[in-house]
This record gives sequence, C-alpha cells and structure tokens, in this order.
Amino acid sequence: MVAYNRCLQISFIIIQFVFIGLGLALIGLGAWLEVEEGTLVDAVNQQAFLVGPYLLIVVGIAIVAIAVVGVLGAMCDHLFNRVLLYIYIIVVFIIFVVEIVGAVLAFVYRDQAVGFIESGLTSTLTQYNGTTPTAMGIREAWDFVQTTLNCCGVNNVTDWLNADLEIPTSCCNVNMTCITEQYSKGCSSAVLNLVQTQLVAVAAVGIAFLVGEIVVILLAFCLVCCTDFDKE
Repeated sequence: MVAYNRCLQISFIIIQFVFIGLGLALIGLGAWLEVEEGTLVDAVNQQAFLVGPYLLIVVGIAIVAIAVVGVLGAMCDHLFNRVLLYIYIIVVFIIFVVEIVGAVLAFVYRDQAVGFIESGLTSTLTQYNGTTPTAMGIREAWDFVQTTLNCCGVNNVTDWLNADLEIPTSCCNVNMTCITEQYSKGCSSAVLNLVQTQLVAVAAVGIAFLVGEIVVILLAFCLVCCTDFDKE
C-alpha cells in the first residue's frame, strides 16, 4: 500500500510539472500574440481582440500557481498537505466549470463574429488617408492585413472606391497590375477565417486540458483517500 501511495504521489507530481510547463508556454504565447495582434487590432478597431492574449497570460499564471499548490500538497503526509490537496481539487473543479461555460457561450455567440469584424474594418477604412498618428497606424495596419492575408477592402475592392479612396498598393501582389487587378477576397472574411483557424487550435488544446483536469482531480482524490496524513 505504501509503494502504491508513493507511486501515486510521484505520478501526480510529474503531471503537475507538465502543467507548470504548459502554463509557462501559455504565458509566452500570450505575450507574443499581444505584440503580433496589435496591428490587427488597429485595423479591426476592436480592443476585444486583445482579450485573447491577456486571457492566455492570466490562465497560464493560474495554471502555474495551482500546479505549485498541487506539488506541495502531494510532497508530504502532513495534515497541511491534505488541506492543500483539497484546495487544489476545489480550484481545478472551478476552472473546469468556467471553461465549460466559456465554451458554451463562445458557441452560442459565434455568429456575431462576422458583424463584429466587418463593422470594425468599415470604421477604420475611411481613415486610411488621415495624417494623425492614429490614422497613420490604421494605414499601416490595413497594409499589413491586406498584404499578409491577400485580401482587399472589407468585402472587396469596391469598398475603397465607394469611400472615394485610391486603391492601396497593398491590395495587389508583385505579379499583379494593380490598376486592373486586385485581391478578390475581402479582408472581413480573411480575418474571420484566421480567427476560426486559431479557434480550432485553441479548442483542441482546451479539450486536451479538460481531460487532463479530470485526470488530476481523480488522482488528487485518490491521494487524499489513500494517504495516511499525520496530524502535525
């Protein structure tokens, strides 16, 4: 029984170090996305795009913190360690419930993303030729989005013409005659496709993380039930 309990403790601790590595990776990814998505935020004019990177950072910090609590709870057999394991179980279960609720809300409101992106792009397009620092940032953002995603305008090139603006050279690649040829795809659908692609990856990681949470909750319960904690 003692050998079984030690094996359980070691397995639980190893998993916690895996979670610590995952948390640190999320913190790094969130910091990188915060820098990279700043340009996209300028074009779409929606600060909500910055929520994702900051959320990754917060979640990463939370994962590292709770994993450390789990390691401390599993290291010894004192009563204090049992308390830490109970805290670990409760917090991980709360995180599990919040993730489920968040996934349901994201699914329910997924169709609003189209109008969300399109309205933001429309509001910034007319500022493309402005001379203020904000407008210059918007121009750089639009050029970046159109060049990177091979798109033109909100829905198509006519958006620039309807706004009495010249068609930017970023609407064309080097193999096009920009006067007569432009990217046919609108940036609204291009940005949406980019977001959806990222969400697929996030969903896959989220599902794996949910499964991992169930496993660690069960292991923590086994540790609490099988360990003979001292009263010291």
